[in-house]
Formats: sequence, C-alpha cells, structure tokens
Amino acid sequence: MTSPVRVPPPIRPVFEYFWVVALAVTAINYIKARRALDAASLSPDGAADGHRYLRTFVVMSAIPWVVMGLGQQRGDTRARRGVRAFHGEVQRVGARRRTGG
Repeated sequence: MTSPVRVPPPIRPVFEYFWVVALAVTAINYIKARRALDAASLSPDGAADGHRYLRTFVVMSAIPWVVMGLGQQRGDTRARRGVRAFHGEVQRVGARRRTGG
C-alpha cells in the first residue's frame, strides 16, 4: 500500500496499523473495567446493567477502528459506507434507549 505522505520506513507500520493498537487499548480498557465491575459490591440488577452498558460501550468504541482497519486494508481509507453505518447504529441505539425499548 502506498501512502501519499512520505513516512520513514521504521515509522510506517505505526501509521498503517494504528487501528490495531487502538483495538488493543479498547480491549485492555474493557478487561480492566470488567474486573473493577466484578469487584464492586453491586446488587445483581446493578451488576447486570453495568455489564450490559460496558458491553455496549466497548462495541461502539471498537466499530470506528474496525471500519478504519478494513478500509485501510482494502485500500479505501474513506470508508464512507462504514461511517454511515456507524452513525446509523448510534442513532438506532439512541432512539431505542429514549423510547425505553
């Protein structure tokens, strides 16, 4: 893959695979938050709500990085369809939460 910006060879993988690093950081944050949630003294309903929120948050945090990675691997970094799908999903989840569904 050719980049329009001239980047020295040792740094090129950092730019090309930053999305992998971002997904790893998201996974590490999920693991740490899950451990903290498990260690907290919450009611069963509170723990279930916390785990559901954490799962939703992590999926929504990972989607942009996955879209970016797929677009970069395919050679299409614009990834307009993926961005539209992400925004549509955020709107759908938000509407469902507002209506209580």
